[in-house]
Amino acid sequence: MIEKFIRNILGLDAKMRQYSDGAKFVREVVAVAGMEGLNRVWESADKLPTETEIHDSKLWLERMGL
Repeated sequence: MIEKFIRNILGLDAKMRQYSDGAKFVREVVAVAGMEGLNRVWESADKLPTETEIHDSKLWLERMGL
């Protein structure tokens, strides 16, 4: 109980969710578009996924035309 409280205060739970959500996004994009498709993320800032797109990779894939 105290450990969870401390993690919440330090923001560790939120950080762990970010890593988990990002990993899920990457797996889903690679499954559909391969590494070449995922690498479009690095082409320019406007190709970075939004927070909404990270939670629903289909939205990013559609925006990228993949």
